[in-house]
Order: sequence, then C-alpha cells, then structure tokens
Amino acid sequence: SQLPFEARNVVGLLSIQPGVTFFGDPGSRDDYRSGAVNGGKSDQGNVLLDGVDVNDQQSRAAFTSVLRVTLDSIQEFRTTTTNGGADEGRTSGAQVSLVTKSGSNNLHGALYEYTRNTLTSANSFFNNEAGVDRQKLIRNIFGAAIGGPVKKNRLFYFLNYEGRRDAEDASLTQIVPTALFRQGAPS
Repeated sequence: SQLPFEARNVVGLLSIQPGVTFFGDPGSRDDYRSGAVNGGKSDQGNVLLDGVDVNDQQSRAAFTSVLRVTLDSIQEFRTTTTNGGADEGRTSGAQVSLVTKSGSNNLHGALYEYTRNTLTSANSFFNNEAGVDRQKLIRNIFGAAIGGPVKKNRLFYFLNYEGRRDAEDASLTQIVPTALFRQGAPS
C-alpha cells in the first residue's frame, strides 16, 4: 500500500518483480504494461481475480486486467514469473493471482485521497529551454472502503469505491500553412 503506482493499479506490482523487463512501445503506449517476463512474449501473462480469467484479450497488452482492480480491494497478490504449476497453467509468462478482500466479524473502513499536483512536478528539458511553464497536471484519486459482518461468523460484506479526476494541459506543435500556400501558390 506504500509503493507509488501510476493510478494505484495493483496489477502494476508485476512490473517490479524479478525477471520482468520493461520495453516501452514508442509507437503506441509507453507504460509499465509494456513488458515481458523472463523473455516471453508480452501478451503471455495471465491475470486471475478470485480464480476467474480477467485478461485483456482485446488489446493483448501485458500486465493488464479488464477489470479496474484497486489497492484497497485486494487482500492478496501472488505472482509466479517462471515454472508455473498445473493449477496456474494456460500461458508461458507470468501468472498473477489476485484475491479480493472479504468482510470480517468487525467493522473496518477507510477513506482516502491521493493528489498529484503541478507544483510537485518537474518541467521537461525542452520546455525549460524554450522558457515554457510546466504543463498543468492535477490528478485526484479518492475513495472509500468498508467491510463487516451481515451475520456474525457466517456472512460478510466488503464494499469499495474509487474515483479519479484529472485536469491537464499538453504542449502541441503544429505547422500552419502560409497565406500563399492556402491560396494554392508555391511558397
């Protein structure tokens, strides 16, 4: 819970395991989900949530789940990066098993908010060189979790909500045609 994750995505824990290599794809995406485990193909990871396959079959990206899994909803994160057993099987890459929290006989809860602000961000080299201010980036991730008994020693509940609000600016360079070019004349 104390590790810094982009957007607090728990599947990102795989990116810090031994044998995992990051190799960003500059053409499409350049994030922690773009990698391989022990030399395997990037789409050969297997993600299970409470024993159910939640792999992202559409984009075939590494280390992803089709369900947004929050840190506060996970009780256990297990990963096998090599020599998976028959119970894990299915792929040659990493096996990630997530187990969600359940309630208990006692009432437990949490409220949280994580803020990333422009004031704590560094400016890029090229913006500094051109005298351009930092781009605005404000990210708020907030939520609540509560769990407890419905019937003592028999039936429990656990609820988790997480929201995210982003506000950001981006630098953009565009080439604008000259007046002569717009009239069809050679420049």
